[in-house]
Amino acid sequence: MKQLAASVNSRLEKAEKSKSRLFKELNNKLANFPKILSHELNTPLNGIVGLTALLLENLDSLDKEEMRQYLEAIMTSADRLTTTKQKLLVFFNLLNVTKPKVAEFVYLNQMQDNLVKHINTTARSKSRGEDIQYNLLTDPIINTLKVNIPYSYLFTIFEEQIDNAIKFSSPKSTITVNFKLEKEDLFIEIINEGQLKIKFNPNEMFMEVNNSLNGSQGFGLGIFIIKKLCSLFDCMFTLTEDESFVIAKTKIKCTY
Repeated sequence: MKQLAASVNSRLEKAEKSKSRLFKELNNKLANFPKILSHELNTPLNGIVGLTALLLENLDSLDKEEMRQYLEAIMTSADRLTTTKQKLLVFFNLLNVTKPKVAEFVYLNQMQDNLVKHINTTARSKSRGEDIQYNLLTDPIINTLKVNIPYSYLFTIFEEQIDNAIKFSSPKSTITVNFKLEKEDLFIEIINEGQLKIKFNPNEMFMEVNNSLNGSQGFGLGIFIIKKLCSLFDCMFTLTEDESFVIAKTKIKCTY
């Protein structure tokens, strides 16, 4: 009986130490989160509040076109705030998620078709639908290869990438989406014009991203979401720079 009690106490002690270690690691990773949260929320909020104040102040002297421009700018900030809220919800849901079970596999040809539709929808919502170009897979093998990532997660991964490509590129510049297959490895590249300067610390959860082309910046909340989802499904995500282009590449394992 004493041995059993000692064994139970030992296991409880180990579990408590493990729990304490995990909480410590999470706290370290989230050390700079208040700064990130402040930036992500204050930027669109300042846009909404500041532009609304200017609109009210000059209401009597503005014509319809000028009012429309103010309102469009306010709507842009409101859309960004909504997007940030959605990203934060995804972020908090993913913090302690383990690999979910996949109910069924998705055939590669179906995945490609649905992903293109989803990317087009995202791009059109940001008035960049005409800027997307595709190099698609046509080999009949895509009718038999399968991908083991649920659509919801798959869409999130590439919605974030397209969102970043649009945010960090100039309007009317081309964003290229390449689908490539090497044996059973699917590579999806999203290439946009721009130059990134990435401050990355492997001990931190986030990276500060700046675009020298148009001055856009962020703290990589979307990139964290991509990396986390890729880690859950044995994918690989890289973000590199080649001359004046930024290349986001995702490697996904396929099966027969």
